[in-house]
Amino acid sequence: MYNMPIPSGPQMAAGLVSIAGPAFGGYAGTLLGLPLIGGGCALANPALAHAIMSAIQPAEVGVGAWINGTLAEFGNGLGGAVLGAVLTSRAAPDGPASGLAAGQLFGAVKVLAGGPAAGALLRRAGKALA
Repeated sequence: MYNMPIPSGPQMAAGLVSIAGPAFGGYAGTLLGLPLIGGGCALANPALAHAIMSAIQPAEVGVGAWINGTLAEFGNGLGGAVLGAVLTSRAAPDGPASGLAAGQLFGAVKVLAGGPAAGALLRRAGKALA
């Protein structure tokens, strides 16, 4: 197995920033941001599934698939809840638009921080299994 960095985190963060940023406001930011986010997810999800499935024994493939599905659902639910909380906390005085920008920028920071954290955890888990 080889280690190759996948630019999915910065790509998704760039998509979130383009949606929230004033330079690409409105439809132009959304038109640029959504394909960046979708492309980043398309790069990240197979790599995550491969990392999980290659870390387990062949007899435990069902457990690996369960872990992969559970982590994906948990991450989606928690991410939506956190971004929704940021959006509603910022939306009260100025309306939903200000909360949307804050939520997207908060998400971009979390995506950029999550990539190195996940890489460090995978390296640590690989050393523990070896």
